[in-house]
Amino acid sequence: MRDNTRRLAEPGLLEQSVVLDLRSARVSGAGVSWLAVPVGGVRVAGEVTVGNWGEALIVILQLEADPERYPKVRQRKPLGSPWEPRTICWGAPTPVDDWPTRGRMFGYHEAGVIEYTAAHAQSSAPLGRR
Repeated sequence: MRDNTRRLAEPGLLEQSVVLDLRSARVSGAGVSWLAVPVGGVRVAGEVTVGNWGEALIVILQLEADPERYPKVRQRKPLGSPWEPRTICWGAPTPVDDWPTRGRMFGYHEAGVIEYTAAHAQSSAPLGRR
């Protein structure tokens, strides 16, 4: 979630988050961790993107251990290569390109939804419009 945690309408969810330890999936041995914020209150969905299938499998196994806070754990769309980035989702399915709806489903306050939408609209705009 990186800086998205400050956008949460209910920051108390951070205390219930799981730190995803991905060190065992790294060949180089560098420690990499992500924060998985559970569903709860207005937050009905979550996701994290990791570097490859090995990391994705670790995330899936960690989140499936707590189905109440991380329901319906799944990989968004399978890719051809096991070395391509993978997005692991939990909770309700989110629309792919509807940034305001996604922000609300991730439990962001209204200013956070606006910020999230602006950041993603800019990054997904055609090159001539960035």
